[in-house]
Amino acid sequence: MRAKIEIIDKKTLAIKEIPFGTTTSSLMDSIVKASEKGKIKVKQVVDNTAKDVEIQIHLHPGISPEVAIDALYAFTDCEISISPNACVIVADKPQFMKVNDILKYNTDQTVKLLKQELLIRKGS
Repeated sequence: MRAKIEIIDKKTLAIKEIPFGTTTSSLMDSIVKASEKGKIKVKQVVDNTAKDVEIQIHLHPGISPEVAIDALYAFTDCEISISPNACVIVADKPQFMKVNDILKYNTDQTVKLLKQELLIRKGS
């Protein structure tokens, strides 16, 4: 998932939406840490969040906004990955499975039930 970052002018970026599971303060902290490590060149980070999210990022002169956006996605929490694993009950035991595995298991179970139903109808 990615934050929505807009270019306001050559020196200013604005984050208008943040990824699910993050907060404005944790996102700002990750930007500051990346800046301290030299991963991105940020002059100032300002939180103007009220009803809607708005984090303004002021860049150093000479830094391209497009390059800064790429760096924000690469080195901060502006982009996070989500693992779509689910916990399901199989044979009375919890198991973590991927979505594809759940679909395959359910399809196999449905085929088994349909075969049993056909055998029952064939016998009557």
